[in-house]
Amino acid sequence: MRKKQKEIDMKLALIKNAGELVVHTEISPNEMGTEKTVAHHACSNFRSGMRDARWTRSDPAGMPSSLNIYAYANNSIDIDFLGLSLIPRHTPITSITVKRKSIKWVSIILEDVLKSSKTRPGGGDTYGHWWIEFGDESYGWWPKYAVSSLGETVFGVEGQLNGMDDDANPTRDADHGDLADYEFHPMLYVGNVSSTYMQYGAGREKKCTCVNEEEIKDCLRTFARSYTGTWSYPFGQNCHSFQTEMMDMCCLRAPRF
Repeated sequence: MRKKQKEIDMKLALIKNAGELVVHTEISPNEMGTEKTVAHHACSNFRSGMRDARWTRSDPAGMPSSLNIYAYANNSIDIDFLGLSLIPRHTPITSITVKRKSIKWVSIILEDVLKSSKTRPGGGDTYGHWWIEFGDESYGWWPKYAVSSLGETVFGVEGQLNGMDDDANPTRDADHGDLADYEFHPMLYVGNVSSTYMQYGAGREKKCTCVNEEEIKDCLRTFARSYTGTWSYPFGQNCHSFQTEMMDMCCLRAPRF
């Protein structure tokens, strides 16, 4: 218990002695002693409007377990290297689910090359699909209409958010609620050596270490609504590249197994 309190005291000392970047560090008595409070005030005080801002003093604990002398005690340099994350590191964000259906190459060949099926490529689950769900919302990238040939698939057709035809729902993917071949809850990505920033939504320009779940969700929906262009596979824009870029722009990564 004393060791834990000592670590918290050192974190508070680092915040209070961070120099001119600190705007205010007042913490009420009932907030003292909580790591979440330390992280909250650190995020509030560290942001100075400069993307390249840095702490002016090193960790008072020295560097017993890392070469990163500006990290909080016992923090790793490759994950949350400033010790500021409001979302626990290595913890899946269970309110968000990344879903992926596999491409059925045999069906594609049978349908388009051998003409053995009435189902055209782009219809059903033949081409698989990648999308992201949270609550009643979900987002994925589709061809606007079912492609009629392998040539259209490769060279591209008009793309559309969340489904084919003009009735596509802007906030609900056509596969919403479906089981996927592979799905996971993403984790927060805060960068390695260089700082990483959220690119869309209410939390735009905030360090990924300082964003919360609602800001991540707003980033996902804002990115999705701003996405435009064609759909093609395997090159160009498609549901795979859409999902990958969305995660990258919104401070998310897949778990490391």
